[in-house]
Amino acid sequence: CLREIAWAEGFATALVGISREGCPFDDTVAIYREVVRNIEMPPVSDEEVSQPGIDVVLRMVLDSKVRAHGDAAVREWLRSELALARIESASIRRAAECFLLAILDGDDDAADRMRAYLLGEEVTMSELSQHRVRETLDKKQAFRFLRSIAQLLRVLDVPGLVLLFDEMDRVMSL
Repeated sequence: CLREIAWAEGFATALVGISREGCPFDDTVAIYREVVRNIEMPPVSDEEVSQPGIDVVLRMVLDSKVRAHGDAAVREWLRSELALARIESASIRRAAECFLLAILDGDDDAADRMRAYLLGEEVTMSELSQHRVRETLDKKQAFRFLRSIAQLLRVLDVPGLVLLFDEMDRVMSL
């Protein structure tokens, strides 16, 4: 019900199941990974099923902006406004910028690297340094990265992000 209310207001949502084995509440890296894998935008129509993932959300926003403003204007916006946006993690901001530009350029390798990084998957520092991304996901950075994803969505004109946690074990895991 909360997800439906959030979607009615245009918010992105992430429904995450918390469990001792799958995604423990005290594992910040696992929480980050599950949130970014489960972020969804509101479905466009009642017949459409929403697809989860930060990469899917970014593609949806990009497609919408290109349809509204054209390819050249979106490229300029990415290089000027997004590149200068106040997002706590410069690496998350830079990875999103590189991901979106790679999609526009048809550079599947770069898009795959940045997609993997944004989803919290392992990417080598040499691969990241090609894109001027210098931080890696760890326990100290995970919530900072999560806040940065929420800030990124706001910069991309998404009203906000609603995180919904469901305790799967039904036992106090805190």
